[in-house]
Amino acid sequence: MGLELIIMVGAPCAGKTTFAKTHYPGHYLVNLDSIHELLAQKGSHRYDWWDRDFARTIEKHMVCKRLSLGISIVVDNTPNVLREERAKYMPFAYHYGAVPIAVYFPPNRHLCVERN
Repeated sequence: MGLELIIMVGAPCAGKTTFAKTHYPGHYLVNLDSIHELLAQKGSHRYDWWDRDFARTIEKHMVCKRLSLGISIVVDNTPNVLREERAKYMPFAYHYGAVPIAVYFPPNRHLCVERN
């Protein structure tokens, strides 16, 4: 198996993270929510707009660093439902010779409401 950059695509609570951990255990998982939690004030899940930009910078660095080391990666972010958001990762995949793969989770309103 070659180098892969897998992008999870789907609504919040669609099962993207669980699927990624189950089906790609050898891949490094990057999740903006986890980065935001690291940047949030202790005891709070709140972060300001500066942190959002900073979180994206951290995410970009993590993706590029892992790919440069030959480590396949899964990007698991809710904003990936937008084509523009997914397109931001393509230059990284091409630069490092990774195969870009999108894993799509069709909307399931009942499931999302139940899990959220």
